Amino acid sequence: MRKGATRLTKETPGPGRGALDALVTTPDAGQASVRQKRAEATVKFFNAGDIDGGLAYAIDDINGPGAWAATPQSFRPMLRDNAWTVVGIREEPERVTCADFASLKVPVLLVRGELTTPYFKRIVEEQSSCLPQAKTATIPKAGHASPLLNPPAFEEAVTSFLQP
Repeated sequence: MRKGATRLTKETPGPGRGALDALVTTPDAGQASVRQKRAEATVKFFNAGDIDGGLAYAIDDINGPGAWAATPQSFRPMLRDNAWTVVGIREEPERVTCADFASLKVPVLLVRGELTTPYFKRIVEEQSSCLPQAKTATIPKAGHASPLLNPPAFEEAVTSFLQP
């Protein structure tokens, strides 16, 4: 499973080939080294058999102190099942350019949580600037995992987008 997450994002064909590939349209100096350090620290927890400790470290590092503690218990099994994907994020993702996004000729809904980190908010802003046809939905009282943290608001945003 460790290598599967990285392989999935690198080998899945097509324009929507993986969330990691589309995370940032403009390189962020130092971000790769931050990812590398986070992955190395997380691996130490995982290799010691402390999956929750590794997830707590990684999630707090990404979303801010206390993010793991605030993660709903109902959401944690999914995170545990996918824990090793955090380690796969150690590498710098392939960059998707503004021109790549602009070439999309389909309706696009960009979704972000109201409580998401500035880094993830900036990603949506950059993507939006490249996608003039895109609509952006901000899910109230939710962070990066907005579909799980506020399902009714997420459902409403998607339903509204899909209605003609």
